[in-house]
Amino acid sequence: MANWCYNFVTCTGSADDIAKLRQTLLEGIDYQRTHKEATALSVEIQDGYFFDIELRDSDQPTQLVFVYETKWAPNLLDLAEVCKAHNVS
Repeated sequence: MANWCYNFVTCTGSADDIAKLRQTLLEGIDYQRTHKEATALSVEIQDGYFFDIELRDSDQPTQLVFVYETKWAPNLLDLAEVCKAHNVS
């Protein structure tokens, strides 16, 4: 059994880009509920390394906060791919 790493992420970008990222995360959450497995969030990511994604409330339309778990260590390269694909920081 893996040791789990809890990841807390704050992304910033235009309101439109944040909305697109939010939609991707919601689709990932739906995928996890349906398939009972991690989701990749991006076609460039093949190992499905985003577990138990949760969106957090933010009062700013240009900011999105979410948390998720990974096995053993943060998946910074995969997270960077997701951010790059959605044009957010």
